[in-house]
Amino acid sequence: MSYKSFHKKIIQKLTEDSYQKLKLAGMLLERSIKDSMRESSAGGRPRSQPGEVPHVEHGDLKQKIDHETDRATLTSRTGTNLPYGKHLELGAPKANLKARPFIRPAVERERKNLIAIFAKPIKG
Repeated sequence: MSYKSFHKKIIQKLTEDSYQKLKLAGMLLERSIKDSMRESSAGGRPRSQPGEVPHVEHGDLKQKIDHETDRATLTSRTGTNLPYGKHLELGAPKANLKARPFIRPAVERERKNLIAIFAKPIKG
């Protein structure tokens, strides 16, 4: 009696499905973070207060919010590579800068949508 193994096809399908879901989650978070950053008014807007999402002054932070998904490791990262992004998100006690989180609130806002993305059954 012989049998045909579908092991490789199953692994490939699981990997591709996971990759696509991670990519979609990254895009969702990127959009949510950017949407939370409001543009300054023509007369200028005061600097953000601790606990508020950073206000857009020059647009550098908002433009540098991005996501990347790695198919080989099935990991996804959403955020910024700007050095001061970490300080805004977490605060910098030595510089007397209190946190102005913009990533964590987006994750909380999108929690149900993120769960829904990963809860969808695999097709095929």
